[in-house]
Amino acid sequence: MDEVVRLLETYSYVLIIFSLFFGIVGIPAPEESLIFLVGLFVGYGRLNLALSIICSLSSVYIGLLTAYAVGRWLGYPFMKRFGKFIGLTERNLEIVSTGFQRNALRTVVFGIFIPGVRQLSPYVAGVSRLPFKRYTVYALIATIVWVIPFLIAGRILGSVFHIGPEVAPYMGIGIGVICIVYILWKRRKKLRLK
Repeated sequence: MDEVVRLLETYSYVLIIFSLFFGIVGIPAPEESLIFLVGLFVGYGRLNLALSIICSLSSVYIGLLTAYAVGRWLGYPFMKRFGKFIGLTERNLEIVSTGFQRNALRTVVFGIFIPGVRQLSPYVAGVSRLPFKRYTVYALIATIVWVIPFLIAGRILGSVFHIGPEVAPYMGIGIGVICIVYILWKRRKKLRLK
């Protein structure tokens, strides 16, 4: 963690942009923890809040759109041509595409909180031929509801409680779990009312 703190102090916004972008397109990076750590640095006064939000939101959003584009223009033709070798027929691909399109909003917006799903959902959206305009809206919503809570929580905890950077990975995971539990609780409550 000391190495990440040193890199963040040295390269700040460039590190934020590249780490979040590559973390979204599939290269392993601790995205939640990094966003929380950025929030801590904002709380310490080492980073600017507005620039941190702009860098974080833009890199995540561009990462989601890039992964969608790769899935759309490379993934579908690849799966159509070579999917038969792994048992993925054109009919099965259509079934997956139809299922994804029915649940696209939930998959993209809630899936961003789950590592692995966060990286796969944009590719699957592209392969499923989810309309680009619809995907851009879903990706924007997902970006905002994922980045802002982690960054603001880090800022508040960094400025009020002076939490050290070494707890950032645990806090990032904890905040992610709290967000997922809250979303599930609200959904369960909504279903009860019906």
